[in-house]
Amino acid sequence: LQPLLLHAVALIAPSQFEAVGFEIVNAQAVGCPVVAADTPFHRCLIEDDKCLFSPEEPASFLRALHVAEGQRKPRGMDSRDAATPLWRALKDRLFAK
Repeated sequence: LQPLLLHAVALIAPSQFEAVGFEIVNAQAVGCPVVAADTPFHRCLIEDDKCLFSPEEPASFLRALHVAEGQRKPRGMDSRDAATPLWRALKDRLFAK
């Protein structure tokens, strides 16, 4: 998957019922932007809500894809950096008062 992600415009994650988002973290690790359905799970992984879309609104998908095109990061980004949004979200939920 990594060779494809290195050259992709974006990873599209349209699932509304995602259990684990390893493909999202893998894409972020190589600097590939992610466009995803707007779900609570995807909000934990994707910091920029402009890259989230409503599956019921095709125009929102096109807007999110357009935003993602400008977000490509340099290759070789450390996977720990990519996982930061996930760990931050998990920490916030686990240690919320």
